[in-house]
Amino acid sequence: MMAKVLRILATIIACLITVVCAFYTDKNNQAALYSPFLFIVVIILTNLDQVRVNKLKALGLGLMLALPVFFISALAVVAFTKIVKDAQLGIVLGSALSAGLLFLVNSLYFNIRSFKACLAITAVLGGIAPFVAQFFRLYLPGINSSAGLVEDPALFFICWQVLVGLGISIGIWVKAD
Repeated sequence: MMAKVLRILATIIACLITVVCAFYTDKNNQAALYSPFLFIVVIILTNLDQVRVNKLKALGLGLMLALPVFFISALAVVAFTKIVKDAQLGIVLGSALSAGLLFLVNSLYFNIRSFKACLAITAVLGGIAPFVAQFFRLYLPGINSSAGLVEDPALFFICWQVLVGLGISIGIWVKAD
């Protein structure tokens, strides 16, 4: 059990390090475009022994499906915002949808032990990411509290990828009894 917890922590830490490095070393402000690809690579590499298909095929499939998930998520945020007439709720729903979609992508090549429960956990963790980012922005010193989600997506992407990485890792390593 302790080994599983350590593997989940290793995945979370790898997601955090990767996305922080991507955003804070990017000089052209394009990290939001390639961070989903890095996220897929980190999830696969930190859980490589749990991949049930050819590892290179899993990596290729994950990278190919990351781009459509990214664009579907962006369009979903716009659509949800128009439908519910509330930008924050639209972002929450779009975040939860994209987390669920990435969980489904990862379930293609990982053995997911509790599919429905972990899909729900991942979607909820993705949905709370905007609130976590807002909390960090408002209540932790040293983070620019005047930057909005659209103006500075780095903190949102960091929170989202760490939380969704947690949800996917739980799906890979924890079995519901």
